[in-house]
Amino acid sequence: MSFELQSLVLSVPFNRHLRLEGEGDWLSLDLTEDVSNHVGTMHAGALFSLAEAASGLCALRALGSLFVEARAVTRSATIEFRKPAVGRIRAVAEPVRPVDEVLRALEQERRANLDIVVKLVDRVDVEVAELRITWALKRAG
Repeated sequence: MSFELQSLVLSVPFNRHLRLEGEGDWLSLDLTEDVSNHVGTMHAGALFSLAEAASGLCALRALGSLFVEARAVTRSATIEFRKPAVGRIRAVAEPVRPVDEVLRALEQERRANLDIVVKLVDRVDVEVAELRITWALKRAG
């Protein structure tokens, strides 16, 4: 199911436009002229989009079979830039609190927040940015 979820995230039209790629548990984006800024590094918007997609993949994985019954949308995000982003940037995301707590809240209250931390690293694993993205989850019905 993990590969199917990654394919689902990568099929989002904007993610296709950016040419995001999947690498195991990672999503990645290559620095090209299309996603660069005025100083030749990766644009902040491109970095955010990569991280948001990775957090979406994490949210889908956390929901498991509930993802067909629940709606997940980005509620908020914060970003801390650490280093200039050059080359291929990879994103990996992890929930902040145990997923079973979030799923219990979703079952009981029909809505919950899922906080996810995303780390963006370059080709030599230097962290270029860290984001905290909150997803609002709501059960259908």
